Amino acid sequence: MLLIIQVYSHLNDSSVKLCKLNLFLKNDLA
Repeated sequence: MLLIIQVYSHLNDSSVKLCKLNLFLKNDLA
């Protein structure tokens, strides 16, 4: 059970980083 939570939180953290990177790139290009 704990492993699933760790994997989920890792994926969630990665998606947040990708989202921030995407916003950063959009702002940079704008």
